[in-house]
Amino acid sequence: MALGQSDKLGIGVSISQELVDDFLLYRGIELVDLPHGYETVRLAIHASALYGSGKRRLNLADCFHYARAWHYGMRILSTADEFRFTDLEVVP
Repeated sequence: MALGQSDKLGIGVSISQELVDDFLLYRGIELVDLPHGYETVRLAIHASALYGSGKRRLNLADCFHYARAWHYGMRILSTADEFRFTDLEVVP
């Protein structure tokens, strides 16, 4: 959705969806669901407690990304510097 914004690529949501689909397929990236609700919340709160303050803090959405990646023991796809200061392996 961000790619379709006028201040980004300005290509529209439908075209950006195609680009994202192609990117995921090309890179062999598997999408997985969040863990069960209580586990997701527990891990997101844990992420917020550890990494939710300071100059390079995780925001609310970041904490849920962290929860999913940590639960499944997966690397996180991100260009944001914030995740480089966590215990997750980051894929740029």
